[in-house]
Amino acid sequence: MKKYILYFFIVFNIFSENLILASFNTLHLGWNEKNYKDTAEILSLFDIVALQEVMKKEGVITLINELEKVSHEKWSYHISPYPVGNGEKYNEYYAFIYKEKKVKFVKSMGFYAEKNNEFIREPYGAMFKSNKFDFILVNNHLLFGDKKADRQKEAKELSKV
Repeated sequence: MKKYILYFFIVFNIFSENLILASFNTLHLGWNEKNYKDTAEILSLFDIVALQEVMKKEGVITLINELEKVSHEKWSYHISPYPVGNGEKYNEYYAFIYKEKKVKFVKSMGFYAEKNNEFIREPYGAMFKSNKFDFILVNNHLLFGDKKADRQKEAKELSKV
Protein backbone atom coordinates (compact mmCIF):
# COMPACT_ATOMS: atom_id res chain seq x y z
CA MET A 1 0.00 0.00 0.00
CA LYS A 2 1.32 3.42 -0.93
CA LYS A 3 1.28 6.12 1.74
CA TYR A 4 1.50 9.81 1.02
CA ILE A 5 1.26 12.52 3.61
CA LEU A 6 0.60 16.09 2.55
CA TYR A 7 0.54 18.25 5.62
CA PHE A 8 -1.30 21.11 4.04
CA PHE A 9 -1.69 23.04 0.88
CA ILE A 10 -2.68 26.63 0.37
CA VAL A 11 -3.76 28.49 -2.72
CA PHE A 12 -2.86 32.17 -2.89
CA ASN A 13 -4.18 34.49 -5.54
CA ILE A 14 -1.22 36.79 -6.08
CA PHE A 15 -1.76 39.54 -8.61
CA SER A 16 -4.22 37.45 -10.66
CA GLU A 17 -2.10 34.29 -10.60
CA ASN A 18 -2.76 31.36 -8.30
CA LEU A 19 0.17 30.01 -6.32
CA ILE A 20 -0.31 26.59 -4.75
CA LEU A 21 1.90 25.73 -1.78
CA ALA A 22 2.26 22.43 0.07
CA SER A 23 4.29 20.75 2.78
CA PHE A 24 5.33 17.13 2.32
CA ASN A 25 7.06 14.60 4.56
CA THR A 26 9.30 12.63 2.17
CA LEU A 27 10.01 9.78 4.64
CA HIS A 28 13.82 9.58 4.42
CA LEU A 29 14.31 10.98 0.91
CA GLY A 30 17.69 9.80 -0.35
CA TRP A 31 18.12 6.96 2.16
CA ASN A 32 15.88 4.32 0.72
CA GLU A 33 14.35 3.34 -2.58
CA LYS A 34 11.41 5.50 -3.50
CA ASN A 35 8.95 5.50 -6.30
CA TYR A 36 10.06 8.94 -7.43
CA LYS A 37 7.67 8.93 -10.38
CA ASP A 38 4.57 8.48 -8.19
CA THR A 39 5.83 11.11 -5.76
CA ALA A 40 6.55 13.50 -8.64
CA GLU A 41 3.06 13.02 -10.06
CA ILE A 42 1.56 14.17 -6.76
CA LEU A 43 3.99 17.04 -6.13
CA SER A 44 3.71 18.33 -9.72
CA LEU A 45 0.24 19.61 -8.80
CA PHE A 46 1.83 22.30 -6.63
CA ASP A 47 3.98 25.35 -7.42
CA ILE A 48 6.19 25.23 -4.33
CA VAL A 49 6.58 22.46 -1.77
CA ALA A 50 8.38 22.44 1.59
CA LEU A 51 9.99 19.02 2.12
CA GLN A 52 10.86 17.39 5.42
CA GLU A 53 12.92 14.25 6.11
CA VAL A 54 15.39 14.92 3.32
CA MET A 55 18.36 12.72 4.13
CA LYS A 56 20.58 13.40 1.10
CA LYS A 57 20.74 16.15 -1.52
CA GLU A 58 20.85 13.44 -4.21
CA GLY A 59 17.28 12.46 -3.30
CA VAL A 60 16.09 16.01 -4.05
CA ILE A 61 17.96 16.05 -7.37
CA THR A 62 16.39 12.73 -8.39
CA LEU A 63 12.96 14.06 -7.41
CA ILE A 64 13.52 17.25 -9.46
CA ASN A 65 14.48 15.15 -12.50
CA GLU A 66 11.28 13.11 -12.18
CA LEU A 67 9.18 16.25 -11.66
CA GLU A 68 10.52 17.69 -14.91
CA LYS A 69 9.71 14.46 -16.80
CA VAL A 70 6.18 14.27 -15.36
CA SER A 71 5.24 17.94 -15.58
CA HIS A 72 7.27 19.03 -18.65
CA GLU A 73 8.23 22.11 -16.64
CA LYS A 74 11.52 23.36 -15.22
CA TRP A 75 11.86 22.83 -11.45
CA SER A 76 14.49 24.01 -9.01
CA TYR A 77 15.26 23.53 -5.33
CA HIS A 78 16.83 25.04 -2.26
CA ILE A 79 18.14 22.84 0.55
CA SER A 80 19.14 23.88 4.07
CA PRO A 81 22.91 24.28 4.51
CA TYR A 82 23.13 21.58 7.18
CA PRO A 83 20.87 18.94 8.72
CA VAL A 84 19.04 19.25 12.04
CA GLY A 85 17.99 16.62 14.54
CA ASN A 86 19.18 14.93 17.68
CA GLY A 87 22.80 14.95 16.50
CA GLU A 88 23.42 11.31 17.25
CA LYS A 89 21.91 8.90 14.73
CA TYR A 90 19.24 10.97 13.04
CA ASN A 91 19.53 14.29 11.25
CA GLU A 92 17.55 15.61 8.31
CA TYR A 93 17.68 18.49 5.86
CA TYR A 94 14.83 20.75 4.88
CA ALA A 95 14.27 21.49 1.21
CA PHE A 96 11.99 23.57 -0.98
CA ILE A 97 11.16 22.56 -4.54
CA TYR A 98 9.44 24.94 -6.92
CA LYS A 99 8.37 25.56 -10.50
CA GLU A 100 10.75 28.10 -11.98
CA LYS A 101 8.06 29.78 -14.11
CA LYS A 102 5.98 30.57 -11.01
CA VAL A 103 8.47 31.00 -8.15
CA LYS A 104 11.95 32.44 -7.72
CA PHE A 105 14.27 31.77 -4.78
CA VAL A 106 15.42 35.08 -3.24
CA LYS A 107 17.52 34.13 -0.20
CA SER A 108 17.87 31.89 2.81
CA MET A 109 16.46 33.29 6.04
CA GLY A 110 18.38 30.65 8.02
CA PHE A 111 17.42 28.56 10.99
CA TYR A 112 15.32 29.85 13.86
CA ALA A 113 17.62 31.14 16.60
CA GLU A 114 16.57 29.13 19.60
CA LYS A 115 16.98 30.44 23.11
CA ASN A 116 16.28 27.30 25.14
CA ASN A 117 16.40 24.33 22.76
CA GLU A 118 12.70 24.66 21.96
CA PHE A 119 12.86 22.42 18.89
CA ILE A 120 14.55 19.10 18.16
CA ARG A 121 14.69 20.21 14.52
CA GLU A 122 14.86 24.00 14.35
CA PRO A 123 12.57 25.62 11.76
CA TYR A 124 14.25 26.87 8.59
CA GLY A 125 13.04 29.71 6.39
CA ALA A 126 13.65 30.98 2.89
CA MET A 127 12.39 33.97 0.96
CA PHE A 128 10.75 33.51 -2.44
CA LYS A 129 9.12 35.73 -5.03
CA SER A 130 6.09 35.14 -7.22
CA ASN A 131 5.28 37.99 -9.57
CA LYS A 132 5.56 41.08 -7.37
CA PHE A 133 4.84 39.21 -4.15
CA ASP A 134 7.76 38.37 -1.84
CA PHE A 135 7.08 35.82 0.87
CA ILE A 136 8.93 33.80 3.48
CA LEU A 137 8.14 30.13 3.78
CA VAL A 138 9.17 28.43 7.03
CA ASN A 139 9.79 24.70 6.96
CA ASN A 140 9.49 22.69 10.17
CA HIS A 141 9.22 19.05 11.17
CA LEU A 142 7.61 18.94 14.59
CA LEU A 143 8.17 16.14 17.07
CA PHE A 144 5.32 13.63 17.21
CA GLY A 145 6.45 11.90 20.41
CA ASP A 146 4.74 9.25 22.49
CA LYS A 147 2.41 11.53 24.44
CA LYS A 148 0.08 14.41 23.69
CA ALA A 149 2.35 16.70 25.73
CA ASP A 150 5.27 15.80 23.43
CA ARG A 151 3.27 16.96 20.41
CA GLN A 152 2.06 20.14 22.07
CA LYS A 153 5.42 21.37 23.36
CA GLU A 154 6.94 22.33 20.01
CA ALA A 155 3.60 23.36 18.49
CA LYS A 156 3.16 25.97 21.22
CA GLU A 157 6.51 27.51 20.26
CA LEU A 158 5.62 28.08 16.61
CA SER A 159 4.05 31.49 17.19
CA LYS A 160 7.53 32.76 18.20
CA VAL A 161 9.19 31.68 14.98
